[in-house]
Amino acid sequence: HSMKEESLWLTVGRKKPIRVRVIYAPQESRTSKAELKEMYARIKEQVKIDREKEDRLIFMGDLNCKVGEAIEGNKE
Repeated sequence: HSMKEESLWLTVGRKKPIRVRVIYAPQESRTSKAELKEMYARIKEQVKIDREKEDRLIFMGDLNCKVGEAIEGNKE
């Protein structure tokens, strides 16, 4: 894929691991909707895997996301 989000995915601990997911997403104005959907699908799949393993999860980052039309002139 052409889009390159920056991410760090690591595991802390052994008995009851904590998955730490840190993501810096590209700006919406410089990224196609298809690329953003692909990125969010990858994130969703990884979270699903963590949940299936019943691991604890810390997810954080700057997703550069603006949702909906709450901001005048905001794109979908």
